[in-house]
Amino acid sequence: MFVVRVTRIVAAAAVSLLASATLAADVTYAIDPNQSFLSVSGDLAGNSASQQTAGSLITSYTGTIHADRGASTIQFLSGGTVDAALQSQNQQPRTDGTPGSQPADYGRTSTNAVFPVQVVEALRDWAFSLESDNPINVTGTTFNGSDVGMLVQSGRSQWLNGNSPGEKNFFNLFAFNSSSTAPTLSTANGVETLTLPLRGAWSYGVQTSLDSQVIFSGTIVAQRAVPEPGTGALVVAGIGLLASRRRRI
Repeated sequence: MFVVRVTRIVAAAAVSLLASATLAADVTYAIDPNQSFLSVSGDLAGNSASQQTAGSLITSYTGTIHADRGASTIQFLSGGTVDAALQSQNQQPRTDGTPGSQPADYGRTSTNAVFPVQVVEALRDWAFSLESDNPINVTGTTFNGSDVGMLVQSGRSQWLNGNSPGEKNFFNLFAFNSSSTAPTLSTANGVETLTLPLRGAWSYGVQTSLDSQVIFSGTIVAQRAVPEPGTGALVVAGIGLLASRRRRI
């Protein structure tokens, strides 16, 4: 009788663990740099910015996304980092705003809208954390991307406006995702894939107040391994079978 009672307690605990496995779990998605790209657009000193060098308005991203994943919810948590890759060519100006070029994540240029001088800008050290205040409902494979926010962990704009250097630090600035494309969560072959279209914008001044913007837009793709379905059920079934055998002994 004692063995049967203990076995029932163990079986009940296993069922409880299986049920809890369907509740929210702390997970980490690894960003795929081959599928994750964000481009920058917007004005610079009052005119539309263009690339400094070929492809300098887009780069890939690496890092991780930290989340609380439930059976039908997802909440984005602090602790992850979405980190921009450097351009293959150096961008102007140098980190101190003087003429010349150094490594950067993005490079832009335009003509000042007030004075007819060239403006060059390098965007450096850009990294974001993706966060949401509350769990977001997942319907089928999609969820509301506007509930996700982009928090700047690091990021600077350094420019040379004619002969005048300047810098803007975006650290700790926040913007809600404004992409019109819904994110998706899909699972295949034991891997869950998060496809997250993003759009975040910040304004600042180079010549006059708020005459410039950096608008990040693109898609981040990240993945994580998920437990094989039915594993927990097999454990519970095994315990039940063991209990049945012991009752017959």
